[in-house]
This record gives sequence, C-alpha cells and structure tokens, in this order.
Amino acid sequence: MPGLVGLWVDAARPASWRGHALAERPVKIGAIGVRLSRWVSMHGFALNVSPDLSLFRSIVPCGVTTYGVCSMQSLGAAVPDVSDLAALAWIQLAGRLGRGASTFLDASEVPDAELGRWLMSAGRASRVA
Repeated sequence: MPGLVGLWVDAARPASWRGHALAERPVKIGAIGVRLSRWVSMHGFALNVSPDLSLFRSIVPCGVTTYGVCSMQSLGAAVPDVSDLAALAWIQLAGRLGRGASTFLDASEVPDAELGRWLMSAGRASRVA
C-alpha cells in the first residue's frame, strides 16, 4: 500500500494481490518496523498468524486507522507451526540479503523451545561480513 509500510492482503481475495488500486478490502497482516534512538537501531517484523484480533481494538497498529488487521487464521488459511514459519522467514531473509541460508546457523538444529531466542541472537552469531 503506497505510504503504508507492512504486509497487506485483500480480504476479499486473500489468495491473490492484484494491487492496491484493485483491492476491495485491504487489511494488514504483517508489520515491519525500524526505530533509531540514542544511536541504537532496533528493527523487526511481525506476521499475524493466529493472534486474538480483538486486542487490536485497543491499539492503532503503525498509526493506520483507515484499514483493519487480519491474520492467516482469520482469512481461512492453514495455520502453520510458528517455529517452522520462523525458520522459513529466516531462510527468506538470508536470501533477500544475498546470502545463502548456509551462511547462517541452521534453524533445523535449534530446538523449538529455543528458536525465538536463537532468532533474536542469530544476527550476532552469523558469519555475515
């Protein structure tokens, strides 16, 4: 969506995005954030897999009041295992950064209970120049 950072989907046709101009019911399914404060950068992203969407009534996600939020579950998609999805996201990020997944620690070697902590520290443990 022009001027609106994040991952968007057309709730009327969740299987295909035909562009913002043709979207009948655009809703936000993911967020991307960057913050700079006192010479420290923080960044991350979120993908709404199956959260309690009623909690979004209490906040204004990313300052966007025009459109609502959704989740994979609310769109009727199969809800993947979060640890599998996190590992896939890590591999995709590595690819987008022009690095092979083998450049980084192998997510399959990390126990599910440790995956979140591993992803948080993986940037420090990677061999990226």
